[in-house]
Amino acid sequence: MYNDKLDKYGENERFIVYSASAGTGKTHNITKRELIHLFEKGSPNFISITFTNKAAKEMKERLVEYLLRMASSRDIRSLKDKDRAISDIIDTLKLESPQEAERILLTLLDNYSSLLMGTIDSFTVKLLRAYQDKTDYPLGFNVLIDSEEFETDILKDTINEIYKEVYQEDEEEFKDFFKELILLNVKDKINIDIFDKLLTFISNMNKLLIRNSLSISDLGDIPNKKLGEIKEIKNKLKNKVEILLGFGINDTIKKYLDKCMQYIEDDLTHFIEIKSPYKKGLPDDEKELEEFKNGFVEFECLLMRYKIYYSINKLSHIMDLFKKYNQHMQKNKNSILEIPLTYIYSELSSIIQNGTEIAERLGKDIDLLLVDEFQDTSPEQINVIRNIFDYLLDNEKSDGEVVVVGDTKQAIYGFRGADYSALSELIAKKKLSDSNSLINLKTNYRSKKELIKFVTNFFPKKDGIKGICEHLDFKKAEADKEIRHSYEKAFIETGLYNLGNINSREDEGYLEINSFGIDFEELIKNDGNGKQEFFGEDEIESIYPNVLKNIEDAKKRGYQYRDMCIIAHKNDIIIDVSHFLSQNSIPFKSFSTMDARERPISKEIISLMKYIQNEDNSISLYMFLQGEIFENFIRKNSSYKKEFSEFVGDFERNRDKHRLDRKSRLYKDIFESIFKKAKSMSAYDTLLEIYRVFGITEGAFASEQAAYMTLLNAALKIESSQDNTIQTFIEEFEKENADQDYETGDVWTMNISETIDAITLSTIHKVKGLEFPIVFYLYKREQGDTTYPYADIDIDGKRYILKTESEYFKFSDYLVADLKDISNKVSEHKKREYSDILNAHYVALTRAKDEMYLYIVNGGSKDGTKSILVAILYNYIKNNPNPQYLMDKSRFVYKIELGEKKPIETKKAGDDLPKYFLEPTTIPQSRNIYIQSFLNRDEQAEYGTQIHNVLSKIEFIDEDISETAIKNAIEEVRKDGIVISDTEEIRKDITAIIKNKDMKWIFDRKPERVIKNEVEFVDESGSLYRIDRLILDKENAYVIDYKSGKPTESERVEYRKQVKRYREIISKFYKKDTKGFLFFINKNEVEEV
Repeated sequence: MYNDKLDKYGENERFIVYSASAGTGKTHNITKRELIHLFEKGSPNFISITFTNKAAKEMKERLVEYLLRMASSRDIRSLKDKDRAISDIIDTLKLESPQEAERILLTLLDNYSSLLMGTIDSFTVKLLRAYQDKTDYPLGFNVLIDSEEFETDILKDTINEIYKEVYQEDEEEFKDFFKELILLNVKDKINIDIFDKLLTFISNMNKLLIRNSLSISDLGDIPNKKLGEIKEIKNKLKNKVEILLGFGINDTIKKYLDKCMQYIEDDLTHFIEIKSPYKKGLPDDEKELEEFKNGFVEFECLLMRYKIYYSINKLSHIMDLFKKYNQHMQKNKNSILEIPLTYIYSELSSIIQNGTEIAERLGKDIDLLLVDEFQDTSPEQINVIRNIFDYLLDNEKSDGEVVVVGDTKQAIYGFRGADYSALSELIAKKKLSDSNSLINLKTNYRSKKELIKFVTNFFPKKDGIKGICEHLDFKKAEADKEIRHSYEKAFIETGLYNLGNINSREDEGYLEINSFGIDFEELIKNDGNGKQEFFGEDEIESIYPNVLKNIEDAKKRGYQYRDMCIIAHKNDIIIDVSHFLSQNSIPFKSFSTMDARERPISKEIISLMKYIQNEDNSISLYMFLQGEIFENFIRKNSSYKKEFSEFVGDFERNRDKHRLDRKSRLYKDIFESIFKKAKSMSAYDTLLEIYRVFGITEGAFASEQAAYMTLLNAALKIESSQDNTIQTFIEEFEKENADQDYETGDVWTMNISETIDAITLSTIHKVKGLEFPIVFYLYKREQGDTTYPYADIDIDGKRYILKTESEYFKFSDYLVADLKDISNKVSEHKKREYSDILNAHYVALTRAKDEMYLYIVNGGSKDGTKSILVAILYNYIKNNPNPQYLMDKSRFVYKIELGEKKPIETKKAGDDLPKYFLEPTTIPQSRNIYIQSFLNRDEQAEYGTQIHNVLSKIEFIDEDISETAIKNAIEEVRKDGIVISDTEEIRKDITAIIKNKDMKWIFDRKPERVIKNEVEFVDESGSLYRIDRLILDKENAYVIDYKSGKPTESERVEYRKQVKRYREIISKFYKKDTKGFLFFINKNEVEEV
């Protein structure tokens, strides 16, 4: 396992581990390490890795802002006294003057584009591109976040490839398998139900191999001797059952033994449940009893062996398909244009030789590696970055360091393959060696005292873990022994116990627990035996008014909606809450509402674009006409109301064949311009035309500005990475959301200001890393005990795959030694699953700064739900007697309060701020250029796009009327529906462009000169290109391409290739000598290509 490869770093003092509980300032400490490195080395020769774009952005901004504070200060000493955020950094660096910080800041800015600070996914993609010569994947591949579409395509190709081959083989069962898969009466059609199951199997198999650091070559074939052994075991089972039936046992045991053999004979082995030894109905004679017990254990072991071999055999043909799937993928690597991230990690693991090679290929020295959220790394990710560990720590010439930061209590991504054991084992090793390179952050700067006190008391002491797990679901059933044991191990390995060593702020805070449906009084009196009342779906919603009451109370005490967050463990609760808040006119924002595709206005626009693409798609037309955009248009243009009503009536009578009548006034006045232009325009321009015709950028849709601007930005980004067609835009819009637990910079995510006064709604996985003054955590206790469906087992030195769903396997304490492996494997998987559940509760309960409201609703079934949160609460109430306010005895509604609700504090600057808090600061004008050069790069690019749009409206500019020409161009852009953020700033910048001697010539008026803005051409391959500005003189042609933002050198290389291609097209088309130029708008710079 990969953990063995990290074991050697446990005693290495240059491998530094920060154990950082929630709210203890890990980002501050990472930034501190980066600054120490910068001041010591003088250059940013480090790599900083984290897991989300948001965290990466914060990491960069924190580093720059700290340097800005120090560089812009007149007096370092006074800054140290005023600014607790960086006072310890100043002490550590022994900084004496702002000039030192200014020098480092300028060095950082000079190297900003080459900084290796980002997500582990983006770093891995960068690495694979650096190793392009060692992989068969093609140049310019795209990265897929979700692997489903990729795996679907490969599986279909694999099935087509082996469809004919399989019928030439002798393996009849394999043939039968494909007969089920392929619908033979319909050519090339696949049985979708079976195909989906195969696709799920392949996805699970890939995860299993990754989780266990296995390759496809590690998987064994099914040897014939094992197939023969299945028959041999079957015969032994028959003999053993005959012997056992001869003992004096009751009918229950006899029926069980008979049923086992009947299932085996009927090929239904997977339904056999392995029982623990019976306690009743056994032989009375002691000797017979001992013989029966021994015989039953032998029977049980034989049965388990039979089930395992049976499962392996049943999966053998699917495993053959999985191997062929991998062979097909390897064979066709060079034609795969889109690669899932998981496959990139596997590829890198196989081609990277050492860390020295990584440094060479990245083209920079590396002295320091920092890895944030180390508990969220997966084996595949560690297999890649451990090469850098080796380079920095094993190289005798290197004084390099590795810094990893994490918290095993916040490991909640096990379902994605993350494995916290790497961090927990490193911490354990360093504790054993009493290492100085283990740093425990012990002060919580986030939450007030009462909240910290609650969390430390809520989660158990080490000696209380067993008691909690014994009361899991308030039962001690033998069948649940494995679950209880797995939870015990999860508590220990995540470190979610003995949390009392965290220091907190002095101010008090407030906590409220509301529990519905569990009689804790009765349970405590009777040691876990008590009554429960189960709430149905409608009753669960009855708690929302209570939440609303607390929201309104917080508002009265001075809190804003944006200070509050509602967290739930499942998304369906978030959806329910959003409906409730909407009905009560409470503004909210959630991760789903940040997706522009989820906005009604976006769906209406896409419906119209679908109809433009295919006029037979009458349903899409109807969806658009029934939406708010068209309703608003009709409201403002009532003369079309009658025709619209007639059209809708005709449509509803004959919706299958209906389409817009091109001769009608409705079509000619409203839709014709869109349809005509859409046939030759890009998706971006089509959107602009739709916005213009229907007045979307006007007042009625002001609240949807973020959505419709995001669509425009998405169109541009899709155009740059794929093509600019409407069809591609629609396809990208309709793709299923990739899992957003790890952010990916999705083009559809709206950039909504955090200052918007709205309550945040979030699931636990998406709120990790965030904090809010007030948090509501809604938990619905319900049925659900998911497990990993497949596991691997070692037989004769090879790994085999078998199914492990709970209804198929029950593991006994009496398994023989060589079968223990599979039992331990499944137990390990369960432990990780339960660790995710435990840690998710910890994450939810540590987001609040001032006030925390916990709602637990008993919404399960009477069969029990095995809710660990309820068991922990039971333990907490039992061991921490508090006033319990019984609200409703018949329904067991309890309320517990700790601390006191207070009005929101009005802070003075610098008062009671966390160590890592950053106040707004005024930078002297002479140094303001620093900020503009690196902060808000996305905003710079958007601003550059606005200038780009204005320039597209200008043909010629005469010096005497240049101001008028620019003003008119800005107005034309506005008419197109484009928002201009700062008219005066844009006017100044365009004036500067036309006065630049290297740029102004493109606006000069000349005899016979023709200007074409935003002109589109199709090359011989059918690819569509759009040239920003084309100048045609009598003998020459000039291609002008505007670029915004601050491009890196690699981006410039791509831009040059693009302009060269434009030159080739124009030269062939117009038969003129053609020159190409790149105009870098933000830099006011020209480059001839």
